[in-house]
Amino acid sequence: MAALSVDLVMQLRAFELHAALEVGEETLALVGPSGAGKTTVLRCVAGLARPDRGRVALGGHVWGELPRGPWLVPERRAAGYVFQDHALFPHLSVRRNVAFGGRARVDDLLERFGIAALADAKPREISGGERQRVALARALARSPEVLLLDEPLSALDTDTRLRVRGELRALFDELRLPTLLVTHDFRDALALADRIGVIVEGTVRQVGTPGELMAAPADAFVATFTGGHVAGGVAVYPWDATVRSGAPDGDAGLFVVAGPAEEVVFDAGRSLVRVGGLVGEAAAGESIARGEQAWLTVPRERTHPVPNVEMVSP
Repeated sequence: MAALSVDLVMQLRAFELHAALEVGEETLALVGPSGAGKTTVLRCVAGLARPDRGRVALGGHVWGELPRGPWLVPERRAAGYVFQDHALFPHLSVRRNVAFGGRARVDDLLERFGIAALADAKPREISGGERQRVALARALARSPEVLLLDEPLSALDTDTRLRVRGELRALFDELRLPTLLVTHDFRDALALADRIGVIVEGTVRQVGTPGELMAAPADAFVATFTGGHVAGGVAVYPWDATVRSGAPDGDAGLFVVAGPAEEVVFDAGRSLVRVGGLVGEAAAGESIARGEQAWLTVPRERTHPVPNVEMVSP
């Protein structure tokens, strides 16, 4: 399978987008805040937008090279695109929406995605999860060599979101196409992607596996976006930290922060306590109230040095 190669420069309203990515037989998630340039990257790959300069290629087949080379129209790119709002045709049935992508595989795709019984229904008559399946079927009806997904789970309720996450991950594992998806939710990226790229204001801050991003975040934004908290030049993840109402015994192997409990949140049966800007789980049997003196401890090997701490956190 050929790899997707993307190298783009494009002036947007508030900043200049710079994105250089390689996607092999894997799923790469672009994550970051709204307006970071994530969807623009997808649109350039699909041929729906033109960068100021750059190159998009699938293996040795160049889809676009600007400013002097060709820039293929979407119809000439072997890409399946799933839009954030699904972009289904409201006046067409499920069957005809899927057939718009390609007629040869319609029946197989309707069966594959469990929507054959909905073939004659209009998009307004089916649920959000079902519309997501129709959009995926339409994208795959093109027999794409690259799959592009824009916020594929954002329009779904919590229960449907969890189910569709699993379905998408199984689909990606089966297809093994170069797949590029964008999301602002790191949890979705963790569930769906082999690698994750963090993009902020048009700049790709870091690309790596989830483990790589958390073990060695490139800056405070990456550390915070991946669920960590930054203080004293280190990032600490809540699942590695313990909070107690008494001082530790002076173990040199511990990173210790002491101070009043700034915030106490109960989450899924756990008590999460913020001390000195870091967050940890209250030790078993501990009941710590907001404002009480507390000690947060982390094994030093579970702290992560953070360069560029001055970079703005999300």
